[in-house]
Amino acid sequence: MHRRDFLRTTLHWTIGEWLALNGLAAAGTATIARIALIIDDIGRSRSIARCFLKIPADLTFAVLPHLVHSKHLAREIHDHGHELLLHQPMEPFDPKLAPGPGAVYVGDSRDQIDNVVASNIHAVPHVIGVNNHMGSRFTSSSPAILTALQTIKRE
Repeated sequence: MHRRDFLRTTLHWTIGEWLALNGLAAAGTATIARIALIIDDIGRSRSIARCFLKIPADLTFAVLPHLVHSKHLAREIHDHGHELLLHQPMEPFDPKLAPGPGAVYVGDSRDQIDNVVASNIHAVPHVIGVNNHMGSRFTSSSPAILTALQTIKRE
């Protein structure tokens, strides 16, 4: 499913859930719709991140490691009371796309994946979890993703 189709489907489902129109709500029962908003790719621009900080909502920010503003913005976002994720760069299927600093690749050794992911977790203050940046090739490799997930669990 393309990203636009996914977003459209998710939006329709969410609105339907809010209005109890999608048939999932039993008659006479109230449903509470919940949505998680994660702002990805934080670390390149202070001004863009600060625009999101002005939104009066519970947002989660996913910060890329080792970018010029990553550490400072992570602290600022945390000080505003928002949750932070490490936006872990991972190898995409398209070799023309560069996932950025701190990326892990399918051909990396277990030790290298472990060291890079652990280093990235420690490079972004206040992280409570991890999501992937790009990563379609990496996440499709069971041995590679298992190593990364073991490191995340340990850290």
